[in-house]
Amino acid sequence: MHMKRTVLAAMNQSLFFHLNRTANFCGSLNQTSQWLSSNLLCLNTSETEFIIIGLPAQIKKIPDPSIHLSNNSSSTTFTSDAPVRNLGVNFDPHLSFTNHISNLSRPCFMHSCDLCCIQPMLDFKTASTIATSIIHSKLDHCNSLFLNLDSTQIQHLQFIQNSLAQAVTRTPKHHHILILSSNHFTG
Repeated sequence: MHMKRTVLAAMNQSLFFHLNRTANFCGSLNQTSQWLSSNLLCLNTSETEFIIIGLPAQIKKIPDPSIHLSNNSSSTTFTSDAPVRNLGVNFDPHLSFTNHISNLSRPCFMHSCDLCCIQPMLDFKTASTIATSIIHSKLDHCNSLFLNLDSTQIQHLQFIQNSLAQAVTRTPKHHHILILSSNHFTG
């Protein structure tokens, strides 16, 4: 009788380790991979990401910022060279959120332009509801992470919000918008 082996994948698991315990980190990750394998689960190497977060001086102290995983059948190496995505937010090693804000601004501006196109057919309340549900909700998602961002990043977020207000109020682009006189992202 031929038995079919079923392998399942564990989705969206996060492991957090303190940087001073790098050796334990690799060992724990290998143990986790082996446990998954022994329970007919597998670590999806194409979807697995890791990031080392710290000050530039701290990150430079790490001799090999990569992780080597091996199980019975294969060996994989992961490097920490790109931002990682968790809960819809792109994290970079210095927590500057530059990549996240850049990726966030594209759809926000696109939806804001779309709103401008249909705005003549909408009343103010409907336009505000659409703006809040589609665009403002994207800006507010995990916005507590934006605390203490540098002023250029804050200005970029504020520009998105101001262009949204201009779309809702039908204010021409060259006019100053007064609705958002307080900075939403700094408290």
